[in-house]
Amino acid sequence: MDPTSASPVMGSRPAFRLGPYTCVERLSVGPLGETFRAKIYGLGGLESVFAVKRLHPGLAGDERLLARLATLVRLAARVQHEALVRADGPEGDGLERWLASEYVHGLDLPHLVYALASRGERLAVDLAAVVVLDAARALGYAHGRTDLLADGVAHAGFSPQSVIVTAEGRVKVVDLCLPRALARTDWMADPHAATVVPYLSPEVLQEEPPQLASDVWSLGAVLWELLAVGAPFEPRDRDGLLAAVEAGPIGVPRDPALGEVARACLRLSPGARPTAMGLAEVLAHHLGERELGARSGLAGLAKRLIPRRATGMFQLPVLAGTPAPMPASPSGAMAKADAGRVTARFWLPPQATAEAARFPTAPERRRPTGQFPAFIPDRREIATAPTQAAPSAARLADAARVAGAAWAPAGGAP
Repeated sequence: MDPTSASPVMGSRPAFRLGPYTCVERLSVGPLGETFRAKIYGLGGLESVFAVKRLHPGLAGDERLLARLATLVRLAARVQHEALVRADGPEGDGLERWLASEYVHGLDLPHLVYALASRGERLAVDLAAVVVLDAARALGYAHGRTDLLADGVAHAGFSPQSVIVTAEGRVKVVDLCLPRALARTDWMADPHAATVVPYLSPEVLQEEPPQLASDVWSLGAVLWELLAVGAPFEPRDRDGLLAAVEAGPIGVPRDPALGEVARACLRLSPGARPTAMGLAEVLAHHLGERELGARSGLAGLAKRLIPRRATGMFQLPVLAGTPAPMPASPSGAMAKADAGRVTARFWLPPQATAEAARFPTAPERRRPTGQFPAFIPDRREIATAPTQAAPSAARLADAARVAGAAWAPAGGAP
């Protein structure tokens, strides 16, 4: 989780099409592929935002791997948890294959650490504990799904890139069980696995199948790195990494008690490690009454580091040149937005009922993310436009244009 290596990963590059998706920003690179922020455009330019993982070229044509991946995607979809992000796919043809999932507006841990380091700051100890606590709870829930797999569902490739802190300060875990599709025998030989290798358990490095305890090792490695501000082990080759693992983690944790918790997760014997739920309970007990403050602090940090999506208001045309007040007057219109949903309500000015013909009269206008209900001229609230993706200024302007309204930017949601 070197902040200096995280900087160039996320950024703008020329947009390109991938099936129905327009990929506009690369977010990360991992063993399976590159992940992009992507859009699907609907009626009037309205857009839905997704995270699309384009598989590496060497994987896209491997039919056996794709079959394993499809099975794992279906398995992960059955593990429903608020902190787990599900994926769909794989889709595409022999040249290009991809997985699509909901787009989580936030920063993964490497980029969060980088954003703080660029300001001369570190992630506070209690905030680091909350991040690992929530990730451990999510994985612990998956581990407990013995109704799906006899031993429970393991992530099998957990790393800092697997954790996203949202703009609201919530923790999300991505790619549950998907790395298992790779069936790697030598992770060190894969140049795309460099972001995962430092967090792999010794049994996985020794070519054994990943276990639930392997996820706990990875959680401990991430916790140690956040505490010691450095990776617990420096990968060279497999033998060198295994020797480093046996010697113990390097660096000095900023909180000795939490350092011991991380060391318990990094025990060489899988059976000697705590469970993921056990780790979550220990972290919650360590935080005690400080947990609420730590969560508030993480939300404040996210608000400071992660830009919000653009919001604004709509203004409907009125008769006789009379301006419709904004934002709250019933003779105007408004759009209320947050990072995950925007709902625009358009009000008909009382003196403008004669202009009903100017507005859509079809029962509804369907689009991928929602619909415009019928226009009813004798009601003040004449249309509601729900969407599932965070709004942008351009998107709200398009929605206003579809509804026959004028666009006016605003500093925040009304």
